[in-house]
Amino acid sequence: MTTDQISTRASRAWLLSAVRAGSALAVGIAVVFVQDHSAVVGLVTALALFGLSAASIFILSAKAGPARGHMLALAAVHAVAAVAAAVLLFTAPEAAPLLTLLIVWAAASGVIELFASKKAAQHEVEGARDWRFVAIVTLAYAGLMALSPVVGLNDPVSLTGLLGAYAAVIGVFLLIGAASSALGAKATRTMSEVQ
Repeated sequence: MTTDQISTRASRAWLLSAVRAGSALAVGIAVVFVQDHSAVVGLVTALALFGLSAASIFILSAKAGPARGHMLALAAVHAVAAVAAAVLLFTAPEAAPLLTLLIVWAAASGVIELFASKKAAQHEVEGARDWRFVAIVTLAYAGLMALSPVVGLNDPVSLTGLLGAYAAVIGVFLLIGAASSALGAKATRTMSEVQ
């Protein structure tokens, strides 16, 4: 692979991670400053996170290269989860439906993102390792949510707080990954100009 091809892939991939980081950080920070952590706030948080993620992934999925199909599937999972959160917000704003939504969303999106990261890594797409990390953290979050009734974390305050914490962790990690990819692409372009 030439230096120009590596630079082009890196310059395309960092934007997807940066926009995903921005939406996750916005939701994570908002949860920190909202004092009411009721099921309604949890559903609004889920709606915002899933909706922003779906939009950013769908719009920028072309940046995923060969993993575009998997990323579009991930966007679809986020969109369906956002619609489900909106429906639950008006029909059943309680902890149990919120918990079910979080478990199903995290498990589905974690598996799809894991496949996307594998496909991207096979084609040397910059950001594949970041997607793998997000997939693993999302699957761990699904496991935590599945165990939350056993360990006593199934109340609305815990569910909303843990969703905000998840969003903040993912947002920070994706932001760091986007920054390092962008700087790497810039350094590669600079090296190719010197040669």
